Amino acid sequence: KAPKTSLPGETHKATLDLFKEGLSITEIAQKRKLKVTTVEGHLATFVERGELDATRLVTPEQLLVIQNAIEEVGDERLAPIKELVGNHISYGTIRFAVAHLRKQQQATN
Repeated sequence: KAPKTSLPGETHKATLDLFKEGLSITEIAQKRKLKVTTVEGHLATFVERGELDATRLVTPEQLLVIQNAIEEVGDERLAPIKELVGNHISYGTIRFAVAHLRKQQQATN
């Protein structure tokens, strides 16, 4: 098994290409025989790198709720954020928001 790298590989790029073609996360997972969480992870990588606009994955309202939760519990782990935001926001959405906020933070540092 290849070591994880910080640069997205071909499998990540294939996911991004399908997303840009208009396929949903579930459709991409089915087509590529991957778990939905894997596809979300691929897309979150591109959000954090600034190569995918988070607004295609997270509404401004969701982002605000998640951002408030992160200010309270940090972004190291998703479970405490999920506890605060409740069941109406998925782990995938939280991942995208965390990636987006980290990207914003890198831009200001």
